[in-house]
Amino acid sequence: MMKERILDKASEQLLAGSYAKLNFARIAEDLDITRANVHYHFKNKENLAIEVFTRHKARTLSQYQQLRERFAGDFVGFFQRD
Repeated sequence: MMKERILDKASEQLLAGSYAKLNFARIAEDLDITRANVHYHFKNKENLAIEVFTRHKARTLSQYQQLRERFAGDFVGFFQRD
């Protein structure tokens, strides 16, 4: 899905730099699509950054929940490394 590919590229840009490095033109170029296609999915840079953060937050919370279930009731084990 194109929206997911755009989010992946935006994540890469944010991790490599910062919000200032987030660039619709570069995303479009990297994915060999038009900027209009990026704007079709995301109104502006802020909306794109929020969506990247929301997706990252959901993944992180899911991983945290899996760890909680794995170490159910074992507070010390939860924080110790394998």
